[in-house]
Amino acid sequence: MCNIAGYTGFRQAAPLLIDMLKREEGFWGGHYTGIATIDQGNLYCAKVVGDVDTLLRQTDAMNFPGTVGFIHSRPASGGDREWAYPFVSEDHQLAFVENGDIGQFEGSPNFAALAMELMARGHRLNSATKTPVTGYPQLEDGSSFHYSEVQCLLLEEILQEGFSPLEAMETLLCRYPCDDVCVALHSRHPDRLFIGRVTQPMMLARGVGEAFIATTSLAFPPSCAPFGIDLLPANACMELAPKTLLMRNGIRPDLPVAPVTPSLLQKAIHTAWTLLETASAPVPFSTFAKACGTCFPKGSLPQMPLLGYLTLEALLGDGKVRLLHERKDGMEPGLTAPVTLIQPI
Repeated sequence: MCNIAGYTGFRQAAPLLIDMLKREEGFWGGHYTGIATIDQGNLYCAKVVGDVDTLLRQTDAMNFPGTVGFIHSRPASGGDREWAYPFVSEDHQLAFVENGDIGQFEGSPNFAALAMELMARGHRLNSATKTPVTGYPQLEDGSSFHYSEVQCLLLEEILQEGFSPLEAMETLLCRYPCDDVCVALHSRHPDRLFIGRVTQPMMLARGVGEAFIATTSLAFPPSCAPFGIDLLPANACMELAPKTLLMRNGIRPDLPVAPVTPSLLQKAIHTAWTLLETASAPVPFSTFAKACGTCFPKGSLPQMPLLGYLTLEALLGDGKVRLLHERKDGMEPGLTAPVTLIQPI
């Protein structure tokens, strides 16, 4: 799982994005980090192996121009800097980030076959690495690659078919379904974010003439609170501008996405509290969320991370838990990554 934040409005996006990601990267990220903004038709991107602080040390990300953009952080896996998000199209007009899993339901795409087809059409996989990475697809020569780079290249091809970015995002998720949430920027649309959400979480907050998205509402700046916070719907695609939200619901009606109901949330709160009370040490969010995920009915597509975040927000709101912030070994020697732990009060 990964963490994503996005912004579109009238303020410089980069400092806002960096602030939001600092609030959430310890939940499920901090090992690879990247950012993208758009200004005057130009796409600005940077990505590193490491956390937000590494991004700030090694790049000029804080000063990127533009009033629209997104930022991404992901957990440890393998691969070099090219395994960080965002992935960028070969025409350098499209930037793409994703959070989720492949192969969670019947009909999930064969990314190895898709990668070979893309290369046969002349595309290059920058993430291809000779060292196999556990859990990621491999090419015929045994090298691994990041499947999200394939998603980005496929989205680029769909756009070249004449689809709008919103239509292209919907087409991507219908043709190549994954249990994920995707966000894209395009240099020809310099004030909006394009979002495709299957089950992975994405929250929305608004201000006056601006909009924020994030994996968890805990990432939003306090100024968002008076305007309200909403959950973007599952199994839907959206085009988000500062003052408007265009939505296409039910993109995959065959997917049995399990809703997060009030009774399910109460069950998760009980399960999570039992975990926290019996644990011998503070619990990392990944463990916390997986425990909440056991509450979903069998035979459905669970919204496990979402339920974990909503449960944590409820316990924080009731004053029952506190968050602790520690560091652990990073992806490379000399690097550390943040980890957020949950402790009962």
